[in-house]
Amino acid sequence: LFVALLTEDKEDREYVTDCRSKHSVCLLPTVDEVLKRNGLTIKDVGVCALTVGPGSFTGIRIGVSTAKAFQYALSMKIIAVNSLEAAAYNYRGKGKTVAIIDAKHGNAFTGIYENGVEKLCFLDTVSLNKEVETADNFVSPYENSFGAKIVENYYDGFMALIREKLERKEFSLDFAPLYLKLSQAEEEENAHKKLDV
Repeated sequence: LFVALLTEDKEDREYVTDCRSKHSVCLLPTVDEVLKRNGLTIKDVGVCALTVGPGSFTGIRIGVSTAKAFQYALSMKIIAVNSLEAAAYNYRGKGKTVAIIDAKHGNAFTGIYENGVEKLCFLDTVSLNKEVETADNFVSPYENSFGAKIVENYYDGFMALIREKLERKEFSLDFAPLYLKLSQAEEEENAHKKLDV
């Protein structure tokens, strides 16, 4: 979990490393802690930025739901950031970059960035290897089973994208989780529907 406060003259970051699968418990107290540390309350915040995915279904849903609550209750502006674009940020203009998040079971959430074009997909190992063969950079924000280089400054890329979007006033009125595949529950439901036919 990553929470940051960005003002005109400073940046305050908080990383919570022991929050796996407990984002609903950790998120709001962490936001509150960062705000208190800076003498602010949630009502002082004008813009909320978040990653909309891809990534953990539950973690992304909690982040999106929280941002929507801020948007509706406090009229906050929202900046939505793609986590794969943030991972590839520091490789802009350096050839073809393949950014991944390990989706387990030999699959990866994948962003392919080349010549200013973004292609998002959900790839199996064989398809991913074909893309990596022609890539100049193969990166991931997290540990992975594919051998992608872990981006050491992932959150710097994330914050740089937020600053760019702020400068362009690129706010998201309607935003949703970025899912590149169905959840396990949705896949099982579809499988049952096929059996019923």
